Amino acid sequence: MDEANTILEVCRDGKLDSEVVLEGETFSIGRGSSTFDPDLSLDDPHSWISRRHCVISQALGTWWIEDCGSRNGTFIRNGDSLTRLKNKTQLSGSDVICITADADETGPTSTWELRVIDPSATVTLDVSLTSNLAPVADEPAVRWDAEAMTLTILGRGCERTVELRKQGQDLVAHMASRNADHEGDPVVCSVEELLVAVWGEPDSWDKYHPPTPENLRDLILAVRKAIEPNSGSPQILQNQRGVGYKLRTVPA
Repeated sequence: MDEANTILEVCRDGKLDSEVVLEGETFSIGRGSSTFDPDLSLDDPHSWISRRHCVISQALGTWWIEDCGSRNGTFIRNGDSLTRLKNKTQLSGSDVICITADADETGPTSTWELRVIDPSATVTLDVSLTSNLAPVADEPAVRWDAEAMTLTILGRGCERTVELRKQGQDLVAHMASRNADHEGDPVVCSVEELLVAVWGEPDSWDKYHPPTPENLRDLILAVRKAIEPNSGSPQILQNQRGVGYKLRTVPA
C-alpha cells in the first residue's frame, strides 16, 4: 500500500487479517446487517460484535475512536493497560483497539485487534472532543437487541439495561424495527399500527374488551417510566400530536 496513506491494520488473535486504507472523516466498524453496512465488517457468527460497534474519525489532524453504544464494549490496549472506552478518545501510535470476537464463561476467547498506522505522525492533543468539537451521540436513546431481547438506555456517556414486560417489549421491538427500515430515523407510528403490534390483529381481539387508545396510552406511560431520564418530559418515546408516537433508537 502507498506509504502516504493512513492504514488500519486488522488482526485476529495476533495474526494479521487485512490492511485497510482509512479514507474520509469517519470510518465505521461492526458486523453489519441488512440495514447497515459498515466500512469494516468483522466476522462474528455469535453476535458479540454490534452491528454498528465503533467509529474511527479524523479531527484536528489526528485520529479518534468512539464506541457507538455497543453491547460488549470497545477497549484500548496500550502496553499492559486495557481500558474500556467511555468517551471519544484520541488514538496514539501505540494504541490497539480491541473488540471481543468470541467468549465463554471464562471471558473473551478471541479478539479483533485494530491499529491505526499514520505516517503523518500526529501529536497528542490536550483537548476533548466530547464537549464541543465532534458531536457524540449524547441524546437519550435506546438500543433494542432483537436477538438477545434486551433494551439498553443510552445517553450522556452512560448506559443501563432495563427489563420490560412482554407488551412493552413488543412495542419497543416494533418501533425499533420501523426505525431500522428507515436508516435509523425515528418513524412516527400511528395509534392503530401500535395497537396491532402489541395486541395482534383485530380479528383476534376480545370482542367485549378490545384494546383501546387508552390502553396504549397507559402502556406508553409505563414504558416511559422505565426508559426516560424524566418521564414527565419524554425525550426517547415521544408523542406526535394527532398522529401517534416515535422512539429514538440507535443501531444494535
